[in-house]
Amino acid sequence: MGKRSILSSLWRNDDNVSDETGDHSRARSDETTTSSIDTSSSSSSLLAKLRSQPLDTSSILYPTLTLHPSPIHHNILVLSLSHVSNAPPTLSNDELFNVLLKRLEPWVGEEGEGGYVLIVLADEDHSGKEKEIRKLPGIGWWVWRWKRLPRKYRKNLKRLYIVHPSLFTRTLLPFIIPFVSPKSYSKLHPLPSLLSLYHTHKVPLKGIDISVSVLEAEARILKERPNIIPPAPSTRGRHVGAGDVPKLKRIDSESSIASWGYQTISSAMETAASYLPIPHFGIGSYDNQQDLMISGNEGYWGRDLDDLIGAGEGNSNGGVPPLLVDLGKVILQECITTEGVFRRSSNSHLLPTLIAILDLPISQQPNLLWTEIAKEDPLLPPKILSRFLGELKDPILKNDVYDLIRRTKTIEDIQTNFIPYLSLSTSLLLDYLIDLLHHLSLHSETTRMTSLNLAIVIAPVLINGPDPIEDTILCLEPPKPIPPGLRKMAEINGLNLAPEEGAHNGQKDNTLVGMLDMWIKDYPSIS
Repeated sequence: MGKRSILSSLWRNDDNVSDETGDHSRARSDETTTSSIDTSSSSSSLLAKLRSQPLDTSSILYPTLTLHPSPIHHNILVLSLSHVSNAPPTLSNDELFNVLLKRLEPWVGEEGEGGYVLIVLADEDHSGKEKEIRKLPGIGWWVWRWKRLPRKYRKNLKRLYIVHPSLFTRTLLPFIIPFVSPKSYSKLHPLPSLLSLYHTHKVPLKGIDISVSVLEAEARILKERPNIIPPAPSTRGRHVGAGDVPKLKRIDSESSIASWGYQTISSAMETAASYLPIPHFGIGSYDNQQDLMISGNEGYWGRDLDDLIGAGEGNSNGGVPPLLVDLGKVILQECITTEGVFRRSSNSHLLPTLIAILDLPISQQPNLLWTEIAKEDPLLPPKILSRFLGELKDPILKNDVYDLIRRTKTIEDIQTNFIPYLSLSTSLLLDYLIDLLHHLSLHSETTRMTSLNLAIVIAPVLINGPDPIEDTILCLEPPKPIPPGLRKMAEINGLNLAPEEGAHNGQKDNTLVGMLDMWIKDYPSIS
């Protein structure tokens, strides 16, 4: 978002613009955006409206600061219809269109010399109950506006992706657009899923802001069509070889995205295709017909911790993965009033979509608006964080530290024995995690999650040794005795446990829960 704001100067006409600041400066900037676009509109009325209600279009139309892959090597811009509701209600659709067109102008270039790619996120915002939902115009209005566009806007548009188009839109487009502009129709690519934009067309999603409305639509599509992307396999405890990498299979014509929404008009499409070169959309219809490979370990799931922290993939916080930094911030901002944070599991339908997005290569992932997501479901960020910890290729605490955990009984033991024994990446991750849990425990009156409660729920995701009985004993709450049945099973497995009577003279073994409880509670004195 910071880089995007730097480019705001490209969206302003500096002629006759004073150095005034604040809202008046923004209003003056918006005044200059309406010239030479549509002379038929009343510019004075539009300027008056923008003076009283300044319009911020940075979330409606913005560049991703990335380039489309070859052969169309041009800038990518995003038009988010879900943010159109943020526009002042007094602005008509025609007036808003003129403002956005002026914002687009610096990226268009002169006719035949420039080029741009436009991604339209067609989801409307239906989340606001207190505000009036802005009604978007119908397809007839869009076609009329397209015909009135200056030639350079149409000529320099190299590709138009419409993500999550409505049934009405995707049904009428095959009929209307070829007759309006047959050449432009070849640039049109309606897509049912945002993820198919990357998997099918290899368009990077980096720089795209994913609102809750987009996530809602994506979750609905993935539930209805789970074959769009393959599930990401868990890789903990095993090495991922070339044969383990799943493929995105080409889907046959009967179930392909090309037939998505078009089955009822297939005969009409065939008739139109005999006169016009209508392209086919969907998986397997892109320039090359090769199967696309999806790497199961380029995202955040199933990664090696040393590689993830040491790779420097966008890390600007001492090596801590950016996902953890974002989750930590939003948990302390939005989740501190929610009872049972980390203990209660989220049943949100957005979870599979978030998992799929975070499985993309980190450098290609879009911007997830975690604050909006947390307001939708405050249990989702803690769930994602716990899943990240549990889905690493190897457990954070391997079984070679189990004996050390049992002998760690004081704060000094953590400082002088336990932390120095850990690898740099493990120590860095645990320090960030314990710091987060310590600050969260300060809100135990509202969350009902004390340092002990947090230790109990987080301990199981940190270990995954070869003996589940040993892991279970390490996750017990001290100084409670080991249940007789569990102790018997441990003895059968050959585990050497301290006798129960040793608890009275301080000889009882500690557990991971007991060590984490101390660490979380006294983090300021340990760090």
